[in-house]
Amino acid sequence: MIDFSAYFIILLISQLLIILNFKKLSNYFNFFDIPDKVRKKHSNKTSLLGGSIIFFALLFCIILFFIQDTFIVNNQIFFKDKSSYIYFSISCFLMYVIGLVDDKYNLNYFVKIIFSGLIVIVFILFEKDIHIKIINLSFYADTVDISKISLLFTTFCFLLFINALNMFDGIDGQVGLYSLFLLNFILLLSGINHLIIFLMIGVCTFLYLNFKKRCFLGDSGTLLLGFILSFLMIKLYNQNIIYHADKIFLIMIIPGLDMLRLFTERLSNKKNPFKGDNNHIHHLLQAKIGYYKALIYIQMLIVIPVIGSFYYNLLLINFLSILIYFLTITVLKKSKNRLSI
Repeated sequence: MIDFSAYFIILLISQLLIILNFKKLSNYFNFFDIPDKVRKKHSNKTSLLGGSIIFFALLFCIILFFIQDTFIVNNQIFFKDKSSYIYFSISCFLMYVIGLVDDKYNLNYFVKIIFSGLIVIVFILFEKDIHIKIINLSFYADTVDISKISLLFTTFCFLLFINALNMFDGIDGQVGLYSLFLLNFILLLSGINHLIIFLMIGVCTFLYLNFKKRCFLGDSGTLLLGFILSFLMIKLYNQNIIYHADKIFLIMIIPGLDMLRLFTERLSNKKNPFKGDNNHIHHLLQAKIGYYKALIYIQMLIVIPVIGSFYYNLLLINFLSILIYFLTITVLKKSKNRLSI
């Protein structure tokens, strides 16, 4: 039996080969994002294989799960048995495929939501341990029982984060760094875990190519990562490793708030809430302070409150995070309006 370090090295070598041969792979699959100078303002056509890189790392772990008993033991915090892992793997694959089709043919947003919703519902029906049945809040002593609507609520949580992450993908590195932060956070709480480590390697490979302007994550990546991260966070919550639901809210607050704000503004302006624009927080920040400062600022908005929540009142940290977000948007909007006058 080969030990974990050998598989780890094999995956690293395979990722290095992907990097070294990425131009050939991109040309072979001919899967590019073409700039339109409206919303897609990048200079050259760019590969959309970012999601495929992460899926490859996941697939590597899936294969090992079925040929190595140590992987089953190591992943028991998230999967009680092989059937649970099979449901998860199939759902990940289907999410990845929907994203690929959307990247290639630009699916109607409602069609994408319906199909991703069906995948999530079927997954939850088979994977009973993923049902959210109680809500624990840091500022409320009693437990809220939602077992009667657990299927509906759990589906809502999945789709909310999947779509928020999808909308959050607007500038290079943003979703990759955020996903890497979440995976590190999950690893810290769950202990050394093969699945998380392999996913982190895939995300790091993507980030390298993304910062080199050679690759985008695409919907295949955001849908896949959104589903995986939702699954992992809910699992930790259901096992009381993350005890308070508002801790999860804090971790996912910036993508969620940005989606809520955009939906509200678009609806108030009688626009399609799912139609993309350049009004996201990253677009506003980039126009005001430049790309690198915008990227750093957004990551700080996410990371610093989560660190602070380990030392200070969780309700207070959530409130301050919401306040800072909307103060930032207000300042940016006023600045944008002055420039347009």
